[in-house]
Amino acid sequence: MKIIDYDISGEGVAKEEGKVYFVKNALLNEEVTVEILAEEKNFVRAKSKVIKNENPNRAVPQCPYFFKCGGCQLEHMNKCESLLFKQNLICNTLKKIAGIDVRVEETVASDKDYHYRNKSVFVAKVYDGGTHFGMYEEGSKNFVEIKKCLLASDGINEMLFFVAQFFEDKPERNLKHLMLRQIDDQILLTFVAQGKLNYLDSFLTIFKANNFNGGVYLNFNSSDEEILSGNFQHVYGLKNLTLIEDGVAQKIYPASFLQVNTFIKEKLYQKVISFVNVGDEVVDAYCGSGYLTYLISTKAKSVVGIESVPAAIKAAKQLALSKKQTNLKFVLGDVNDVLKGQLNKTHLPTIILDPPRKGCGKKVLTMLADAMAKRIVYISCSPISLAKDIKLLLSYGYSVKFTQGYDMFPNTANVETLMVLEKN
Repeated sequence: MKIIDYDISGEGVAKEEGKVYFVKNALLNEEVTVEILAEEKNFVRAKSKVIKNENPNRAVPQCPYFFKCGGCQLEHMNKCESLLFKQNLICNTLKKIAGIDVRVEETVASDKDYHYRNKSVFVAKVYDGGTHFGMYEEGSKNFVEIKKCLLASDGINEMLFFVAQFFEDKPERNLKHLMLRQIDDQILLTFVAQGKLNYLDSFLTIFKANNFNGGVYLNFNSSDEEILSGNFQHVYGLKNLTLIEDGVAQKIYPASFLQVNTFIKEKLYQKVISFVNVGDEVVDAYCGSGYLTYLISTKAKSVVGIESVPAAIKAAKQLALSKKQTNLKFVLGDVNDVLKGQLNKTHLPTIILDPPRKGCGKKVLTMLADAMAKRIVYISCSPISLAKDIKLLLSYGYSVKFTQGYDMFPNTANVETLMVLEKN
């Protein structure tokens, strides 16, 4: 069968005898013989076994876990094919869900395609008398132990090895996840647990003896719906990471929002700022620790940042105080609850949106339309939720002026999208 398209996860799409085939490790225009993995009424899950007429943009996966782990999906594509896939993904998703056919600029590449992640989360699993760390196979709960992740920074991999070595003969049954964050030589560990950890004191003893420039947190969470709860407890060492960019010091806590790829973030942020005019009144509705908000304040008339995470808003206010920006203000609260009050203090504002993966939703977008926001600069990590929100904004009289993808997540099927809309 011939691969005629890609699905949203980068799997090849073929059609035969009235059924759609989603084929792992298959590229566009290749002819493949497949092994069927699962068959439904109207579609089939499969993987390629024999490939004919190999796509010239095929690459050899560098990760030994690529064919098992669900962490990355596109290592069988070279960079050219991967960037084109993400450009088409944005375009096709907008067309399918929002009903619009817009020009999508070429995807902006990351300067680094491996070891770029400054945050990684690993699943903890107890078996063979110890606790092991890894990820799930894509679309399943089948555990894959990971010794080294090629997407994670070197410091994260070094700490993963240290933690895994300590727990290899210790069954820590209440441990659910391990979250690691790294900035320069600083590292934060967060153990996500559903109860008391029996080996925590022993671990801290070893951690201290190694003189790591790091800190350890506990996050208590019994829910299976989300990885982290709001219940953090600092148990040792650094309370936060310090990130310095362009002379701006930012404090990053375990729950703080920070783009995972600093090698492309600056390109994205500079493009965002280019759509802010001198004299604009700006509301940054999901501001995180406030770095982008601060950058905007150096150009705009005034900026208000809104964030629901207390630690992040604390860091943002410290940033504003240190830079003595009198036109910069931060507000703690859920965007759904506090946005309207801030919009009422502005005149034809420019809005910056960088919401969670689920998007903004009708309530927030309706408030923006009611406030006559003249320009909306939307950063999204999900083309699907972006398209749903854009469809609503179009019905409120906005039109798309600019769309571009940024390869925030190389070797995965995820893409960061920047879209600018203006009121007709």
